[in-house]
Amino acid sequence: MKDKGESNPLPLLHVYPHYTPSEEVVLVGNRKALNRLKKAIEEALVAGEVQSENVSTSIIESYNIRIIANEESYDAPFWGSLKLPFAELEDTDPNLLDQYDLLAYKIVDSETLKEMEPEIENDRKKSIELTILLKGACQRNAD
Repeated sequence: MKDKGESNPLPLLHVYPHYTPSEEVVLVGNRKALNRLKKAIEEALVAGEVQSENVSTSIIESYNIRIIANEESYDAPFWGSLKLPFAELEDTDPNLLDQYDLLAYKIVDSETLKEMEPEIENDRKKSIELTILLKGACQRNAD
C-alpha cells in the first residue's frame, strides 16, 4: 500500500458483516478512519466501553462505532444472551439480544444484563400487546 498519509479529510470506513459462520468480516477504510477505530479499541481495552469518533461512508453518512470490551467466559449469561452476528440466523430466537438492545439498555456484561432483564421483559410484553392491537386495527380497516 502506498502511504499517502491522511490526505483525505473524511474518515471513510465501510464495515461489511459476515452473513454466514466462518465468513470474513471486511473493513475498508482510509488511514484517518482506521486510526479512529484503533484509538477507540485501545480506549475500550482500558475503559470497557467507548464510542468512536465519527467515521463516514463514501456517501458522507456519518456514524460512530460502539465498542464493548467484555472479558467474561464464552458460557457467561452475557454471551449466551446475544444474537449471533450472522444475517442468515437473523430471526432464530426473538429473545436473544441484538446490538440495538445492547445500546438501548446499556448492557455490557452479565451484571448489567441481569439488572435490565425485568425492563427488557416488560418492554417485550408491551411490544407484543401493541403488535396484537395494531394487527387487529389493520384487519378491521381491511374489512
